[in-house]
Amino acid sequence: MKQTLFLTTCLALTCNAQYLMAKGNSKNLNVVFIMTDDQGYGDLGFTGNPYIKTPNLDKLASESCCFTNFHTGTTSAPTRSGIMTGKYCNAVGVWHTIQGRSILEKQHVTIAEIFKGNGYKTGLFGKWHLGDNEPYRPADRGFDKALWHKGGGVGQTPDYWLNDYFDDTYFNENDEPVKQEGYCTDVFFGKAIEFIKENKNKPFFCCITPNAPHGPYHVSEKYAKQYRNNPNIPVPEFYGMITNIDENFGILMSTLKNLNIDKNTIVIFCTDNGTAGGVRLDKKTGLADKGYNAGMRGVKGDVFDGGHRTPLVINIPGNKPLVTSQLAGYIDVAPTLIEICGLKTSETETMDGISLASVINEDKTIDRYLIADTQRNEFLSEETISCVMKGNWRLINKKQLYNVALDPGEQKDMADGNPGLVNELKQVYDEWWVKTSKANERMSHINLPTEKNKSTVLNCHDMHDPLNRPSVWNQNLMRTDMKPAPGSWAIEVKEDGRYNFELYRWPVESDLKLTEAAQEGEEIPNGHKYKAGGGIKEYTGAKLTIGGYSKKIKVRNADKKRCVEFSNIRLKKGMYNMEAHFILPADTIGAYYIKITKK
Repeated sequence: MKQTLFLTTCLALTCNAQYLMAKGNSKNLNVVFIMTDDQGYGDLGFTGNPYIKTPNLDKLASESCCFTNFHTGTTSAPTRSGIMTGKYCNAVGVWHTIQGRSILEKQHVTIAEIFKGNGYKTGLFGKWHLGDNEPYRPADRGFDKALWHKGGGVGQTPDYWLNDYFDDTYFNENDEPVKQEGYCTDVFFGKAIEFIKENKNKPFFCCITPNAPHGPYHVSEKYAKQYRNNPNIPVPEFYGMITNIDENFGILMSTLKNLNIDKNTIVIFCTDNGTAGGVRLDKKTGLADKGYNAGMRGVKGDVFDGGHRTPLVINIPGNKPLVTSQLAGYIDVAPTLIEICGLKTSETETMDGISLASVINEDKTIDRYLIADTQRNEFLSEETISCVMKGNWRLINKKQLYNVALDPGEQKDMADGNPGLVNELKQVYDEWWVKTSKANERMSHINLPTEKNKSTVLNCHDMHDPLNRPSVWNQNLMRTDMKPAPGSWAIEVKEDGRYNFELYRWPVESDLKLTEAAQEGEEIPNGHKYKAGGGIKEYTGAKLTIGGYSKKIKVRNADKKRCVEFSNIRLKKGMYNMEAHFILPADTIGAYYIKITKK
């Protein structure tokens, strides 16, 4: 089997090399890469949805190369890590969306760094979800310009306090909070268009990654009301968010044309996993009984096609439209862009993905395998649900075999009649597992500040918990008094020095006291409002453990402090697991936020 995999890879590389010799490199092409959040394959007009309105994206698809057999990870951070590196998500330390396992390991080079190294201006606008602290932020990973929210979505634990999709505060490339006016998707597209205008005379790589249509489903009523009276639509706001994306996409395309750079700009559209709000499933079959899912089984998080088969549209100026059923995946985006744009790099040698240039330009077929799995725990597990793909074949959990060309809903198990294929795909999985599971032995350590009076803020979203207890991953959970389980943070002290550690119950920017309840949020369109709540009334102490330092401090609730401070701690250069806990009368919990300042 190893020989088979090697020959498959060599065949793909040979085809690509022949293509380059025949056509020559296409240098200085701009790239606009758009990836939406939680929008599935069926949540678009051009993929067959009869209810949704996406005229601008439908037009793009009609003029482009459309992959109908393209696959991502089953959740967002894993997909984003593979898009950025060309490597399987498990291999780069990103197999979850929380618990410190959504942080892209720093040793892996990103496609943004490769573009930047080839003279491109680079920008990211929207969701990042691959690390909120140094050295994992967008600017640390190759982006010159950025406007982004922290965590996996607006309103999650790392995000700026009281963000609700409207008039929010996001972070720029210098990690500074910047207040914005307008709806989140409008803001991210608007800032991307500003970036494009500023760099119209030089090559650029622009990533537009809106948090929409990820929940909570907040959108202006003018978009949601278009879908309210249709009984076939499960979440009108979800559909409305997609129509808003499509409207912004139309403005973007008009901008490229008006700037006279549309003929020199590659435009890519994809989504990061299966649908989250586009369908309601029948519990027995896993098929949609409301909404549209292209006949597929499952949704976001599943290893059936509904969890990871997503649209991929690549528009290259001058190319003829093409619809291809070539098996392709998120790990192929980086090597494909490297070849099409003629970028110089040696990184393709370590990538798991292959270039799809020969498919896009010459409609060639490449034999290959792809693998998807859903890991939602602190450590990778071989026993988790998985899918091995070859053409239209799917081996689920190393047991069930489906052919999605004959059975798109994956209802008829064909394993008994195809034992040879089952064994082949099992062996592919076993070899893949040996390679990708090595990341289990590593953690992505967050840097402490090196400059005097500089600070960084950690939070329980990134806290490691080997027991996999429920995580306080969004700010609404904090309002319900959900308590973080005791865990640890992986940190790196870059130089010897003294540091202050402050343990908070609420985000540092909120100014709320330890024992206060959060205030009620402002009402936003569709009647949504964040309720007041989350007042832990009594603390007895706090404890910090890092390296050889361990100290417990008593807390006087009458003092009404915002935090508990551990001052002037001397630390030597090195990597540590840090524990930071609040002590309650009958419980010990993790700190919600920790602010660390260099003395």
